[in-house]
Amino acid sequence: MRDCLKKGTGLLTAVCLLVLSGCAKVISDPLVSQSVPKVEFSDLLGDPEKYKGRTVIYGGTIIKVSAEGSRNVLEVLQRPLDYYYEPQVDDRTLGRFLVTVDKNLDPDIYKKNRRITIAGEVKGSETGQVGLSSYQYPVLIHKEDHLWPTASTLRYGPRFNIGVGVFGSF
Repeated sequence: MRDCLKKGTGLLTAVCLLVLSGCAKVISDPLVSQSVPKVEFSDLLGDPEKYKGRTVIYGGTIIKVSAEGSRNVLEVLQRPLDYYYEPQVDDRTLGRFLVTVDKNLDPDIYKKNRRITIAGEVKGSETGQVGLSSYQYPVLIHKEDHLWPTASTLRYGPRFNIGVGVFGSF
């Protein structure tokens, strides 16, 4: 009887660890902690200077990557994030933001239409152009990012998933 109980406890522990490992967020815990309380993107758009120095986490779709001297600048179309900080693929957006990155970014990896989640420090704002119109971009200093798989990197075929939870959104 005790052997069955030990085996059952070991199996339950393994299943719990497997389920919990699938729930990991893509941004490190220290940066997630620094981003609390959350700054809504609409508030940042309204007054970027008010949030200077704050750590924020936003995501979206890369519009453009450009090199400016020793830094790279990502222009990102903001998208709502889900619980796991994954940008949602739909037409909802509140605008655009820039991210300054002090490392080289491979243009074949950080490319147009790639989904990205970024943790960064609010630097302020810069004026730029969107089409023929002037646009005030909030600017973040890159701390950490996560690139989401593209359709070509997703694997198709037999899969096995174990999960517990509620599907949908509120």
